[in-house]
Amino acid sequence: MAVDANHPVLGLSSMATKAVLTALTAPGVLDAPSTRFESGGGVAIAQRIREGEVADIAVLASGAIDKLVAEGLLDAGTIRPVFCSEGVIAVPEGAVAPNISSVATVQEVFAAAEGIGYSTGPSGDALLALIDDWGLRDSIGARLVQAPPGVPVASLIAEHRVAIGVQQRSELADRAGVRIVGGMPPGAEMSTTFSGAVLTASPRPEDADRVLAALAGPTAYETIRRHHLQPATDL
Repeated sequence: MAVDANHPVLGLSSMATKAVLTALTAPGVLDAPSTRFESGGGVAIAQRIREGEVADIAVLASGAIDKLVAEGLLDAGTIRPVFCSEGVIAVPEGAVAPNISSVATVQEVFAAAEGIGYSTGPSGDALLALIDDWGLRDSIGARLVQAPPGVPVASLIAEHRVAIGVQQRSELADRAGVRIVGGMPPGAEMSTTFSGAVLTASPRPEDADRVLAALAGPTAYETIRRHHLQPATDL
């Protein structure tokens, strides 16, 4: 089947990078082939790739990218770290900001919170690992509220379904009804790296690789930072 070079390169991404990828792939922003991204929950996007969806690029948390490479679905030689995102704590707008200045105070906040929202993505995994390390799972487990796949923790916070929430800054910033208190304290920092790779079944692998190079290049840095993320080169 002939490939239509005028058809946009198709990317699949998690919701955490939807806004920045939409901005970066707007006409005239980057020197790269025309590109369109579809976004969803990271787990759902990975499953779509496993089920054989035709696309060119995946931009997901690095751990998810590595798994898809191991399954032969992404080209290992094309992996590029693109964005990194800080995990932060947020509360409903108007709520008193808790003291999150140290690991000890965050543990106290979690122990007292009526509900703690977290995601199905890497920030949720990191939060649960911290809670287990702190020995708090038994005491607060019933108050942990996982947002359904593709649903931002911000909605749980804004609707007062939880007292606090933890997720990437890019998913909580500028959300109505949500106030970001700050990042996790020293000793409990959470950061997620999002990488891109070309699907092994891509009809346009060379164009797809050019897009990834542009997304990871210096021309993209200002837009990335404006969307509450950091270029992966800042790591």
